[in-house]
Amino acid sequence: METTKNYNCLIVDDEPLAREVLRRYINQIPMLNLIGECGNAVQAISILKQQHIDLLFLNIQMPQITGLDLIGTLVNAPKIVLTTAFEQYRKGI
Repeated sequence: METTKNYNCLIVDDEPLAREVLRRYINQIPMLNLIGECGNAVQAISILKQQHIDLLFLNIQMPQITGLDLIGTLVNAPKIVLTTAFEQYRKGI
């Protein structure tokens, strides 16, 4: 019998409603294991140092440290899904 790999996920978004929407989608996919949610990049850095994360749902535009700035600090970064509500980042879609 084939076993399915589970992927540890982390949501990083300063908007509570965006985190809620992502949480609902993630919870519908059995292979995704939501480890936590962060409202900013500083919280995310702390969790990333303590937990093994396979998949990071990361908002591009956040106060203090942006999602793109956070990516630049990561060593052995997990797979990243960038999220945004800002039209300026939709070029090429």
